[in-house]
Amino acid sequence: MNMRQFEKYKNAGSLRHIIRVLLVLAVMFTVGCKKDKDFETIIEFEFNDEFDGYDIIFRELLVYIQPGFLELLPTSNDEVSKNQRFVIRSKQLKIAIEDLNVIFMSKAFPDWPEEDTYVYDEFGNPVFLPRFDDRLFRFLFASEQEAENAIEKLNSLPEIVFAERNGAGQTLDNE
Repeated sequence: MNMRQFEKYKNAGSLRHIIRVLLVLAVMFTVGCKKDKDFETIIEFEFNDEFDGYDIIFRELLVYIQPGFLELLPTSNDEVSKNQRFVIRSKQLKIAIEDLNVIFMSKAFPDWPEEDTYVYDEFGNPVFLPRFDDRLFRFLFASEQEAENAIEKLNSLPEIVFAERNGAGQTLDNE
C-alpha cells in the first residue's frame, strides 16, 4: 500500500468515525427530547401583505426543530392562500411561540428536493444530510429587537436544535 492509498483509507475511516459520533449524539439528544404525551394542538398564522417588507430579513429567525414537534399541515390544491397551519406536539414550544409573539411561521425551504438529502462520499458510500425541507422554519417577529430577544429563549428549549438570525442578505466587509 503506497502513501496515497493509506491517506485515502485513513481519511475514509475518520469520516466514518465522525459520522458515527454525530449519529450517536443525535440519537442521544433525540432520546432526551420526548414529545408531550397526548398533547397536540393546531396553530394558524394568517399572511399579511406587510410581511413582504424590505426589512423582513431583520425580523426573522431560522429555527431548526427536532422531528415530531412541529408539522406544517398541507393545504388543499384549490387553496391559493398563503396562510399556514401547523400541528404542535409540545406544550413548551406552543407557549414559547405565543409568549414570544411570533407573528408568522413558514417552512424555510418549502420546495427542498428530497434528492438533496442523499449524497455519496468519494468511495460511493451514502451520506445522509439533514432534511431542511421539514425541520427548518422561518419565525417572523414584529420588530428586529423581538427577534433578537427570542433567540436565547428558543435555544433553551429541548425541541429546538438551533435558532439564529437569518443571514440572507448580510454582507461582509472584506477590507
